[in-house]
Amino acid sequence: MAAATQECASCFDTAPLSPLCASSAHGLCAECCWRCCESSLGEGLVPACPFKDQKCGAVSKRRALTALDAAQLPPSQRETFASKLDEVYLGAERARRGAVQCIGKGCEEWYVPPVPHSDRPQRLECSRRACGAVFCSACRQPFHVRSTCAEALRLSARWVRFLQDELAPFLQAAVRLDGERWSPALAAHAQAKGSLDDATRDALSRFDELRRMELWKQAHCKRCPHCRRVVEKMEGCDMLVCGSDAHGGNQQRGCGKPFVWCEGQPNSALKYEADLRGAADYAAEEDGGGGAAGGGGGGEGGGGGEGGALRERRLRRDAREEHQVRPGVAVRCSGCDDPVVGPRLQCVQCEVPVELCVKCVAWAGGGSRRLQLHDGRTHPRQHIFRRVRPIMSHGGASSALAPGEDLVEVTAANASLRPGLGTAASAAAAAAAARACASAASAAAARVALPPTQLQPTARAAAASAGAAPSGRKRPALAAPAPASAARARASPAGLGRGGGGAAASATDPIELSSDEDQPAGQREEGTAPAAGRRAGAGGAAAGRAPSSAEVIDLDEE
Repeated sequence: MAAATQECASCFDTAPLSPLCASSAHGLCAECCWRCCESSLGEGLVPACPFKDQKCGAVSKRRALTALDAAQLPPSQRETFASKLDEVYLGAERARRGAVQCIGKGCEEWYVPPVPHSDRPQRLECSRRACGAVFCSACRQPFHVRSTCAEALRLSARWVRFLQDELAPFLQAAVRLDGERWSPALAAHAQAKGSLDDATRDALSRFDELRRMELWKQAHCKRCPHCRRVVEKMEGCDMLVCGSDAHGGNQQRGCGKPFVWCEGQPNSALKYEADLRGAADYAAEEDGGGGAAGGGGGGEGGGGGEGGALRERRLRRDAREEHQVRPGVAVRCSGCDDPVVGPRLQCVQCEVPVELCVKCVAWAGGGSRRLQLHDGRTHPRQHIFRRVRPIMSHGGASSALAPGEDLVEVTAANASLRPGLGTAASAAAAAAAARACASAASAAAARVALPPTQLQPTARAAAASAGAAPSGRKRPALAAPAPASAARARASPAGLGRGGGGAAASATDPIELSSDEDQPAGQREEGTAPAAGRRAGAGGAAAGRAPSSAEVIDLDEE
């Protein structure tokens, strides 16, 4: 018995109808049904009802296969379109569930995060033995434990520049300083240069791809005013729905709320702070460029022919840098288990903290090869690192000092040592300063650079007469009683630039400026250290002490 014929709602021919949707008013002939499906498949979209008056939405896969069978295509062509149908419906299901594809090279596995459709970084690990990639669900980059997605992208580019432009010059300067210690690392770096170059090219390619993608989205997309998701307008009028077509179908991540295209917020590309210039440009900036290497207002690059010598000094200073967990306890490398000397590099992607010295990084080919750690673990390839430096002061910032100057933290108790007040300030002025300090104990200590010649015994005597010592305790010779964060001084090596090795006092490594040998250890002034490190104000004798705490800085903040 022949099927009943009706008028097709699209071409108006009389033929057996095969509706794509549940609405009986939207019946189409077999040819129109297939043309509708073919058009959507060509754009990689799930087929949808062509009639938008009732917003029927996407067509079920069963109805699409029925339309494919009714089209009576040749077998080879039918298999091609059936494969496309499977692909687009699988993609729609992945988008609905918030699945993320593995970032492993050649890996086609997809994983659903614990919290789907979330912009919060979540750790995903590929279950394929041949891959095993661990990546972030939000940015689809190697998972970063100690940084945000934006920071990880910037640190990745900065780490590439360090390996490409800065590691070899550092090792060469370190060899000139101490050939026995650093020559093996330089040889290992030269041997691994091929694999390092390959890893660098891969990282640069990945970074350029992300940058192009962001710039394209900036030019063609806007953000949903409700959830700030990036939305692209494909075609049609300005009435959009976040996460799907306005008439239904093409389901993706989004809040599902309607908005007008002109109401969408502009989408600005990520601000890439990392600079991927070549080694020649970077060296020219540091060597001749008015303070690029020193930073902060008093940089090392000063002009003319001095740049190379200043850069050599900075590299040698970095090669002598030592790190301590606390006074007397050195930071040890996770690879060789030796005390870290030189730059201290912390992996931002390992869940269990991994800190390496430059020698181990060079032996691992800059991360292009797996590294066996001393505790039996294996550090993965292509992880990125950030540099950790000793804190230069209570605020964690460093200053560029002129040769022969000491870094002295001045409080109201030793305010008579400020430049312009002279070294023979009156006792009354010192007493008033001490009272001001006591009434504002929460104020942060100021920091100025004073030549050691200004720290004279006369100034100490003037400051010591500011007030009587507490009952039962000996009065310090220089400073009135102050909080633990005050009255600390540290001599710094000549010509120390911004980001240099530990030379200023840290928050947990104070130096006392007086003598209290006759006091029991438990009765000394709070925030003071033993007498061995006490002459910071009298010529910088405490310059050799290393700080006891550290801060994390970016590699480009040198």
